[in-house]
Amino acid sequence: MSHAFTFRRLAAAGAVALLAACASGPDPAADTPRTAVPDVTPTTSPTPTPSPTPATGDGPVAVRRLRAEPYSFTFSSGFSDSARVVARDDVTWARAWEKVYERSGEVPRRPTVSFADSMVVVVALGERNTGGYSILVDGAARVRDTLAITVRRVSPGPRCGTTAALTQPVDIAVLPRLTLPVRWVEKAEVAKCE
Repeated sequence: MSHAFTFRRLAAAGAVALLAACASGPDPAADTPRTAVPDVTPTTSPTPTPSPTPATGDGPVAVRRLRAEPYSFTFSSGFSDSARVVARDDVTWARAWEKVYERSGEVPRRPTVSFADSMVVVVALGERNTGGYSILVDGAARVRDTLAITVRRVSPGPRCGTTAALTQPVDIAVLPRLTLPVRWVEKAEVAKCE
């Protein structure tokens, strides 16, 4: 066997390995910021965003959470009690946004929402004695003459490490504007920490 033939075989094998590595794309976890990772890992992945809402009839409704990671929008808020808010106008949205930042002393600029075709959902878990709790807008669907919005509440399991601080988790999502009455579908989950 000649050295030129062996070199060509090695070069070809290296090129195949390089192409396979490039084809898999970048590691999405490598691009994820690590600054605001809470001490709870939900046991299920977030619900994928469904296709746009049909004009009539039953079906999934698109949900765009303001935080992409599968964690609450914030863990410290002015919502000391459990709350479910549907903002179909700018006044309601402004009040909810200010309540979210009530404890921080400084209210950042509120995201602009076109209420002609969108609405905002704010869900609050209420105050908890430790960290490790979370709340998520998990999905939405048009069911007959109602809008069913699924809310997932996560509490820490017995093996989960938690902070000793008081927390008031809140999640926020933007949905297409629908004037249907809202029915809340509540799901409870305990995080499994290894």
